[in-house]
Amino acid sequence: MFLRNSVCHMCRQNFLPVISARRTSKRQISMDFQGRPQFRRRTEREKIQWIKDNFPQVFKKIDISVRETLRCVDKLPVFHGEYNYFWKFDSEQKLEDWVVTSDSDNKQGFSRAFLALSRNKRALFYGNLSTEVPKDGELTRAGYVQLRSPVNPGVRQTYDWSDFTHLVIRMRGDGRTYGLGLQKNYKKSHAFDMAMGLTANDQYHYPLFTRGGPYWQVAKIPFSKFYLSHKGTVQDKQAPMNISEVAFLCFNLMDNVDGPFNLEIDYIALLKDANHEEKHAYELYDLQDHVVSAY
Repeated sequence: MFLRNSVCHMCRQNFLPVISARRTSKRQISMDFQGRPQFRRRTEREKIQWIKDNFPQVFKKIDISVRETLRCVDKLPVFHGEYNYFWKFDSEQKLEDWVVTSDSDNKQGFSRAFLALSRNKRALFYGNLSTEVPKDGELTRAGYVQLRSPVNPGVRQTYDWSDFTHLVIRMRGDGRTYGLGLQKNYKKSHAFDMAMGLTANDQYHYPLFTRGGPYWQVAKIPFSKFYLSHKGTVQDKQAPMNISEVAFLCFNLMDNVDGPFNLEIDYIALLKDANHEEKHAYELYDLQDHVVSAY
C-alpha cells in the first residue's frame, strides 16, 4: 500500500493521495547473487497485519491531505481590498503550534521568552531580554528572543501568499523595535546547497515599530519592503522573495536593551492592494555570480 497524489483541477496542486494496494501482495525475502530482490506472495494474515501496523500513519496523511484540499478555496480569485485573517489569536488552541526560542535555550545567553493568552484573549509574547554574555570564552554578544509561526501541516509544508501584497498585523507593543522575518522554503534547494548551508539561514526582514501605551496599532507592510539577509547581515545582492513558498513567519527582538518586553498580537492578516505594483523596494545590484556580499 502506498499513496499516490491526485491533482486539483482548480489550483493544479497535488492535494489528495489515493490509496493503492499494488505493493501489498509481495514481500521481499532475499537477494540473488546479482543483488536483485526476490519476492514471494504475502499470505492473507500478513496482509491484514501489515494494514493494521501502517493504518495510523496512512490515515494521518489522508487527514492532513483532506484539510489541505479544503484550503484549496484560497485559490479562488482574490479581489482588491480583500483580507485573509490568517492567524486570529482568540483561544489557547491557536497558540499551541507557535514556537518560542531564546538564547538561553541554546546556552548562549540569559534571555527568557514566553507565549500565553492575555486577559484580553490575545496572544502575549513577553519575557526579559538580557545582553549578558556567558563567560565561556567563545561568545562575544548575546540577547535575542524569537516567536515563530507553525509550519503548514499540509502536503506542501509552505504558505502560498502570492495572491496578496501586504502583511497586516494588529498589535500593541512596548515601544521597542521588533524584527519581522519571512523564511523561504530552502528545502527545495539543491542538495549540495543544503549540505553547505548556503541558503538555510537566508531570511527576509523588515522592522516592526511599536508605539507603546494602551492603544492598539495596525501595521500594514508590503511584501516588497522585505530585504534579504543572511545570519542577520543585510546582503548587497538583493532579490524579491517568492511569496508562494513561505516556510514560516517570525518575530525577533535583539535591540541590545536589557529589560522586560511584551508584544500583544490580535491577528495576522493578508491584504491584496491592486494599486500596489512595486515588486522590490531596493536596488538590485549586478554582482558577479561568485560574489555573495561586499563589506
